[in-house]
Amino acid sequence: MTRLADKGSLAVCAARDDDARHRAHFRRTQRNHPVDSAERADYQAASALAKAMQLSYKLKKVLSGDAYVSARRHVKQWLIGRAPLRFDVARITRTIDREKFQEIYDRYGMANPGDEWPKYLEIERWMEINLKRVRDLGLDLGGRKRVLDIGCGTGYFLYICQFLGHDVLGMDLDEEPGFTEMVELLGVKRVIWRIEASPISARSSTSSRRT
Repeated sequence: MTRLADKGSLAVCAARDDDARHRAHFRRTQRNHPVDSAERADYQAASALAKAMQLSYKLKKVLSGDAYVSARRHVKQWLIGRAPLRFDVARITRTIDREKFQEIYDRYGMANPGDEWPKYLEIERWMEINLKRVRDLGLDLGGRKRVLDIGCGTGYFLYICQFLGHDVLGMDLDEEPGFTEMVELLGVKRVIWRIEASPISARSSTSSRRT
């Protein structure tokens, strides 16, 4: 699973690289000719800086709780991980019938769709976005779950969840034929349902204010 490094981790990596280069240079010069006190001091300073940055970064992770979250996630994935190896967008999209998808794209695709629904036909981009949502919700870990997606659109989110073995159900309106065709292509369950806000009566509103 790919994870983007933050600035702190990049700084620590850079410090480690500098420390490693100094160590290698120090060993080479030791073999070829004696090292003077100034060069030895430079090496010791670089080594101390790298260790200090590593310690500072680890303390920051502990205090912020990042270390606990990261460790918990890795242990949980190791013990009861659900995501298969090389679980990425390329692997997921390869399971979709590309010929049928191309037929849908040819019918509805636009060069510049703006906010129109055909923007979702950029399948790799929207699969990547929904894969991040799946991971953020922890649905790539743990046991089988029942997932309801209200306003499921093209069904990408549900398709990834289904790919991971979850029971999925989408809920949406039947106003856009393209969404219907995509949901059918992906083979995810969807029910047509309209959800409307229920008006709050004056009496219930008064009761709420008194509470």
